[in-house]
Amino acid sequence: METNFFARNLKYIRKIGHHTQEDLAKVIKKDRSLIGHWESEKREPTLEDIIKLCNFFMIPMDTFIMNDLTILKKEEIRKLQEKYKQEKEFHHKELYYDEELGLRFEYVSSKPFDGLSKRKQEEVINKIMDELYEYKRELRK
Repeated sequence: METNFFARNLKYIRKIGHHTQEDLAKVIKKDRSLIGHWESEKREPTLEDIIKLCNFFMIPMDTFIMNDLTILKKEEIRKLQEKYKQEKEFHHKELYYDEELGLRFEYVSSKPFDGLSKRKQEEVINKIMDELYEYKRELRK
């Protein structure tokens, strides 16, 4: 009896969410090929990587690893994610939204942004700006 469904679930959840391996690689700041190795069970992720992925997909870690999520329909996955959001009490702040393009950028955290020190807020903003500038540089190539 299989007890670790991580690889199967990662591929399934990624695909129903219309994410590429490249998308996930950017989220966890790793190489795209590593995602493929995880999905094919050629390599094991670190605990830190599993936590990042579970937070990104908004699915509890124990559920992601111990349950076969491929038997669930997309709507059931969404309900699981909604429950996770409610339990985690995420704080959202919309940074940008364009309904026509279907683009939304949000600050999502388990603690409110204004609860951080001014110095930490600046640190976070600088990291976000660095990522955006890097993305802009890539677009210009």
